[in-house]
Amino acid sequence: MLQTFAKMQTTTNYGFERLKQLGLLNHPNFSSCAQTGRIFISYSQLNGLPLSYEAPEDNRRTLAIEQQQFKPFKVFRNPPEWIKLYNLPKYSSPQKGGTPPFFTPEILQAFNRKKLDVLIFTEGEIKAAIAARETGIPTVGFKGIACYRLCFRLKELLSETLPKSLVINYDSDSLDRKSKKRLAQFHRSCIQFIAEIRRFYKSIGEEPPTMYINCQNPEQQYKGLDDLLLNVKHSDIEYGNFENSSNFLFSRVDQENPIKTVNEFFKHRSRKQEALFNAHKVLRAKYKNEQGNRNYLSDILEINNFPLKDFFGKCFHVPTGFGKSTTTLQAAIKTKEKIVFVLPTRSLVDQLYRKAKRMGLDAAKFYGSAATGSKQKLFERLTANDAPTAIFTTYKSFKGLYETLTSVDINLPSTYNLIQDEIHNNTTSASASFQLEELNDILDLSHRFKTFTGLTASPLPVIHPILQAMEIIKVKVSGLPKPKCQIVTAKNLKAAGAEAIKRAIKQGSIPVVLLNNKSLGLEVLLNELGKYANDLILLNADTKNEQEQQELINTGLLNGKKGIIATTVLKEGISLLDKANYQFIQIGIFHNSISYQFSQRARLATQSQLTIIVSDKILKGKKRFLDVERTLSDLSMQAQQICDIQPIYGAALDIRDTIQNTHIRKVGSDFNPVFIPNYLGIQHHVFCMETSCQYSSLNSLRIALSKYFKVLEQEPKLNIDTSAETKALAKANRATKKAIEEQQFNEAIKLLTDAEHPRKLAQQAQCDNIFFKRYLDILELQNNPDKALKIFIWTSGKKKLFKLAIARLKAKKAKFNDIGILGNAPVSIKRKFRAGKLYTKDDLKNKVLDALSKDSTINLAPFIHAKRLNSVLRLVRLFYDVERAGFENKKYAIMQLPNFF
Repeated sequence: MLQTFAKMQTTTNYGFERLKQLGLLNHPNFSSCAQTGRIFISYSQLNGLPLSYEAPEDNRRTLAIEQQQFKPFKVFRNPPEWIKLYNLPKYSSPQKGGTPPFFTPEILQAFNRKKLDVLIFTEGEIKAAIAARETGIPTVGFKGIACYRLCFRLKELLSETLPKSLVINYDSDSLDRKSKKRLAQFHRSCIQFIAEIRRFYKSIGEEPPTMYINCQNPEQQYKGLDDLLLNVKHSDIEYGNFENSSNFLFSRVDQENPIKTVNEFFKHRSRKQEALFNAHKVLRAKYKNEQGNRNYLSDILEINNFPLKDFFGKCFHVPTGFGKSTTTLQAAIKTKEKIVFVLPTRSLVDQLYRKAKRMGLDAAKFYGSAATGSKQKLFERLTANDAPTAIFTTYKSFKGLYETLTSVDINLPSTYNLIQDEIHNNTTSASASFQLEELNDILDLSHRFKTFTGLTASPLPVIHPILQAMEIIKVKVSGLPKPKCQIVTAKNLKAAGAEAIKRAIKQGSIPVVLLNNKSLGLEVLLNELGKYANDLILLNADTKNEQEQQELINTGLLNGKKGIIATTVLKEGISLLDKANYQFIQIGIFHNSISYQFSQRARLATQSQLTIIVSDKILKGKKRFLDVERTLSDLSMQAQQICDIQPIYGAALDIRDTIQNTHIRKVGSDFNPVFIPNYLGIQHHVFCMETSCQYSSLNSLRIALSKYFKVLEQEPKLNIDTSAETKALAKANRATKKAIEEQQFNEAIKLLTDAEHPRKLAQQAQCDNIFFKRYLDILELQNNPDKALKIFIWTSGKKKLFKLAIARLKAKKAKFNDIGILGNAPVSIKRKFRAGKLYTKDDLKNKVLDALSKDSTINLAPFIHAKRLNSVLRLVRLFYDVERAGFENKKYAIMQLPNFF
């Protein structure tokens, strides 16, 4: 090869002459070849040692065992004559050597001193060397503008030296508007590099330094930074001022709006890049406030010019976790109105009572024994003419509170605004055996109060005249992604539920379980859990006074426990306030609205996932359909007809059976009874019928759940025959799934693009189909939108990094079959390594083999006999970043993944 190059040699030694002209003959990183005239450029590590890379193995098979070859990383600058005559590239780099940054000697000196005031980033090794020499500012050289990235060496440099200022330099042609494609490349390079720098400084807990975008003024004759510094007198001093001149253009990056700075500097705008860079801001602005928490309802109302003085007397449909109760308290404080707040359970009363006290409200509780406790205290205050501003009570104690108020003053209730929390319970919980009488009392007596207000996150159809007459305020939060739902079938629900709980704990997640205590039996489930049961908090009627349950309800935190099991009675008492990884598990049959509410108990989570475990027999039944509105209307009419004819026929009409039926209510005294339709009883009856229809077939269940969830493919798959009916259901199922995906795709487009320009928005959506599809793929596995966006930005739009991100997210489930390896091995690989340590090639291989050997279904032969480490590194990189390190880069450095994985 050298002889071939020697024949191509021109009359002069290009490399020697060029280095002499530039004054780089004695530079430690540059040399020339006397035979070929090429320039050799060597790279250094931060410790001063030469940078090396792992040379590719040849494909020849031999009987000898050879060690992997490591070669010094060198770049060759070919003579101009060669480039023209033989169509060679300007620079030649080692094959598969990567694109590491070029460090000048000034960089190494600054790293040793652990001090750096200013750092320059530029394109090209020669530019970097001359810029550092002429200006005295340490300079990093990249191979091209697409290589402006922070590798682990640059991150180490920045974290150790913490420079005060960074300068991102481009050639003067970066502002050439003749080529829009080239201009867009510079624009994209700058935006992505600034974003990466900001993310890195945030990850290490430091404020980003002052950043400048810089290029040579296109109106002067020199394109590159090196040529200008060499040919214009005093330009080095001028450059160090970071001010615009006839030779240089500088633009200081606005830390509050960096995208605006880049747009103005290049006089170019990319909606795709803006969406990528600002997506997390868009999400946060949609449904988070400045403190990083979700907006309270009061913030949303204020934005929509809805004053809190008009709050009372309406029914609010607001997503879970957006502060309906808190806004009610704020409205009471701002308007100085009195309120009676009715809640489902004592624990919720205690919780809201404490919040009201913290907010400065004069508050009182009312439940428990009539002679002692909160009831007696409130009665004493009322008789002393010291009525509190806010009274909190339960559904069960509401009628007693009303009687207490009227016993002091018949008109006292009319001074209070009545608020019913979780007003959807008028539909979901109004069964003959649970809360029916209490809920009817609330509605019957609501007209005795100043106003009646309802709060719910699950708007459901209602037929009660009072509820139908209420003005409804619906708050729809755009951009809020649907939670995910997975359907799992099993013959033994208790065993399957226990297995799901154990799996969640082993994966480091917190299982939150909902079950129907009557049909399943809590005791049987706990027996299936064995020792795991000791680490769980039980929320049911038997444990309502235990300390662990009270602490959870009071603080919203688990305090070291590994999970929760709740019955339907107390599910609304769960308000989880930490940002842990929760897995919601529903065992048995519940209406989709109940499932949705349950999956939203983690208040700080932006999205949740629910696993529904049902019997495989249920979904094999015949599909049933129910017209809910028609059924409600028919039953109401029938009940009304019975009530209408009762006065006519009197005792002659045997209505014993109809009275026992929850469709009829008896009101008034026993001496003068009146029968009226029991609207809440009818409502709950149809609610149960609808629940049964939803679970009559798999397709029905998926369609019903799709109203609230993004329904995932069930696991394991059901063994369903291939009849014509089944095929038709499968086709409808696929259509439903497609519709859900299209809806989420459209929501992502609205979320991640500028909706102010709909025409361009439509064009952008078509051009960037892959852009959005990859974001959705990541979001499906990482249900936290903020983290999903960070991961998406980390991939930089590159297919290779995108695939790695997907594999890392799937690896969290400890299922290697999802990433190309048969068998389900535990994630013991992660436990075999420790971040910050160096490992040899043999160490890596042996530890991975030991981890995989835990699963007998995995074939170890491909790993044992592999000559290269690709297959091993592929697995390790699922849990760690791996980079070459150590003497001559013969070892591997294991580093933690970014915190968004």
